[in-house]
Amino acid sequence: MTWRRGLWLLDTSRPDDAHPAFEKAVALDAANPGGWFGLARVALHRRQETEAVELLERYLSQHPGDRYALRLLGTAYQRLGRTEEAEYALSVGATGEPVWPDPWTDEVAEFRVGFAQTLKAATAQLMAGQFDAAVPVLERLLRERPDEVSLMHQLGLSYVAAGRAPEGVALLERALARDDANLESHLRLATAYLNLQDFSRALTHANRAVALSPELGRAHEAAGLALWRSARPADALNAFERAVRFEPTNLGAMVWAGWILLESGRADDAMVQFSGAARKNPIMADAVIGMGLVHLRRRQLDEAEAALERAARLEPANPRLGPARAQFDAARVVRR
Repeated sequence: MTWRRGLWLLDTSRPDDAHPAFEKAVALDAANPGGWFGLARVALHRRQETEAVELLERYLSQHPGDRYALRLLGTAYQRLGRTEEAEYALSVGATGEPVWPDPWTDEVAEFRVGFAQTLKAATAQLMAGQFDAAVPVLERLLRERPDEVSLMHQLGLSYVAAGRAPEGVALLERALARDDANLESHLRLATAYLNLQDFSRALTHANRAVALSPELGRAHEAAGLALWRSARPADALNAFERAVRFEPTNLGAMVWAGWILLESGRADDAMVQFSGAARKNPIMADAVIGMGLVHLRRRQLDEAEAALERAARLEPANPRLGPARAQFDAARVVRR
């Protein structure tokens, strides 16, 4: 394989020869990590840390959480003096090792049977957004085990994510009927009703989750989302702040709080939330977009442009990116 030749060249101290091999590997199969990791390692070898960051952030936008990619990214951040971002990436990626595709193993996996293996494969498809492939498998598993509440949860939210929210709600309500005190049923129903824009029911289930587990950050975050979309930003902000207090790693709640603060004209307070989330997870596009908009409010157009460009590398399809770019373009026209 092309990327294997690149690794051999790199390991024999021939990075200049390895580079075109890795480029060819990415061109042939962009989903294969070998070419990306090879290009990043060549860039690090050449002390081209900025190029390594751009490559790895682009790769992580499609493969979030890859520990080896985060390990390489942390090294690049560290050399660039981005200490706090490096700390996060290196701590998460500390145990990361490259996992290379093995066609033989993949072929054998197709013949594996059993509930656990099938569920694992379907879950991997869901994570990749392959709902058309995963949902029928989950439906078959549920027919085999109709009383499996955790399976109802997974299939219910899969329906919602696949644009079949009414079916998802019906299945999740069925799960809840089996146990009215099931925390996950309430949390997933809150998500489903948010998707249907039924914010009153979403809040009912989120509040029930809070009552069942008062110190669970996710429950307060769900309540915050329902309150925010019910046009109750002050109450939503309090809920998000509670979510972060009980669960300091809940970066989603930090970013939601930042958006509310930004919308209410408190740009400096919003920056505290956005930059805090970005320090803990430097590849979180929503946090970077938020920072860009704060820079825009401060008329710091160069900084705003840099942030939005970075967010575009991290997550090109982020729905907040287009409106943020439109605001930036309008501000640039005014300045001219």
